[in-house]
Amino acid sequence: MIFQRTLLTSTILATTVGLAACATGSGSETQPRASLPGLIELNVLGSYKAPGNVFDESAAEIVAHDAANQRLFVVNANAATVDVLDIRNPSAPVLVNTIDASREGASANSVAVYGDLVAVAIEAEVKQDNGKVVFYNASDLSKAGEVTVGALPDMVTFTRDGQKVLVANEGEPNDDYSHRHIQRRHLLV
Repeated sequence: MIFQRTLLTSTILATTVGLAACATGSGSETQPRASLPGLIELNVLGSYKAPGNVFDESAAEIVAHDAANQRLFVVNANAATVDVLDIRNPSAPVLVNTIDASREGASANSVAVYGDLVAVAIEAEVKQDNGKVVFYNASDLSKAGEVTVGALPDMVTFTRDGQKVLVANEGEPNDDYSHRHIQRRHLLV
């Protein structure tokens, strides 16, 4: 419960900080800043540093929480993995396993959890080729299936009812811009 409250508080703070930082014009003008009706206090419960990773090197890009198993799935783009952390003791997260995205393509770009299912968006080795979303069982990390999506899937999320997965594809062109993917989103059923 403390972790969920802290996660919600962090999200609210991040949104507020983002809104407060918005300004238009030359920079000398400022817009009214969003104000909070009450004080938000944040306290660090714990931290985790992936082995061999250096700060600011894509070591923890996207995080998804598995409430049933009290795990975090953390996209580690630098290592082309999804680190699976046990957070039953949130003051001391422990690495329990990893999902190696390079077995399925190149790097993992996003992760989402719904029930006992984990969806990982994985780009192809050639960024302009179609990527995929690979599904894993949240408790034992066994592969449950996969589906091909567009080029460079950059974000994945489940719909509220868990019946569909939405994917945003970045569709990055190659160096000379001769091969473009304009397909931006998929709705998987």
